[in-house]
Amino acid sequence: MLPIEAYLDNTATPENFEDLGVLRFARDFLPPCKENSQSLMHYWMMRDALDLYSPQRRYRPDRQMYNLVHREGAKTTHFSYVFPLYVLVTTGLPMLCIFRDEEGLEYKDVIEHEKEFVLIVSETNTAAERMTTNIRSELSTNRLLASYFGDLTPRSLPDDPFLDQVWRRSMFKLANGSFVAGLGSGQQIRGINVGMRPSLLIADDIYSQKSVLTEETREKTRFWFGAEAVNTVDSQKGKIVLIGTVVHADTVLVDVQNNGQWYGRKYPLISEADLSRALSYCTIDYDRRTLVLPERHIIQRLHDECQSLSWRDRLGL
Repeated sequence: MLPIEAYLDNTATPENFEDLGVLRFARDFLPPCKENSQSLMHYWMMRDALDLYSPQRRYRPDRQMYNLVHREGAKTTHFSYVFPLYVLVTTGLPMLCIFRDEEGLEYKDVIEHEKEFVLIVSETNTAAERMTTNIRSELSTNRLLASYFGDLTPRSLPDDPFLDQVWRRSMFKLANGSFVAGLGSGQQIRGINVGMRPSLLIADDIYSQKSVLTEETREKTRFWFGAEAVNTVDSQKGKIVLIGTVVHADTVLVDVQNNGQWYGRKYPLISEADLSRALSYCTIDYDRRTLVLPERHIIQRLHDECQSLSWRDRLGL
């Protein structure tokens, strides 16, 4: 194991992406991440998330990021497991990060963030509760984590007649005063009072194939996200992460790409240019209505030359 400073140093360059503190943290402390390869995609995911803490971003509208990631891209693992755990255990510790100034130039700065109220929302209550349960389990049982960052064993909330039962199932408090909770899309969020408003909202796959079937359900989710979820976040300290896979063009995931108050990236499985190039080597059998692939040696060459197969990058191939 490395000194704790190595896990607080997030100044690694893309050429040395595995040295990014939060990625090192995941590999060394979190069992589910030990066997999974990390890639440049995950490096930029975490760099974008850490940028929410930039001193240049002073208010909540400046701290709204999105990541659109293809299926099997480990977005939930990194954004709803690794990143929340990282910011929870590093509360009050000096983190060295790379930020950008108003002109887009990179600079290094040390930040110490305060306790957090992490709120994770997903398409269903069950999914959100599963995410918070994973975080709670790690904080409760991971002795190595506690030996480095202190005992943050979660505590159950005291009886409170103003806390809805749905909240009580997923919410817990850490020894350092931080809170974690999870809710499903469409559930009431505003009005919860634990002495602080949510400071980090993570909206993870708030859509499903079923929830985008009609214009009415799509508009309902859009209204809930804007009026309920976003507005419940602290206006001064609040940070918002929206992640998912686009399952319909009429969704918030598409809206934010054209909204100047949001920043982020898209991670397609393969770029349009690479896909067009691959298809150019194929032929169509019109009689059988099938796509005929090129010879094996051409497929291998395309595979080796393709620049955007992020699944290959992730597996280290």
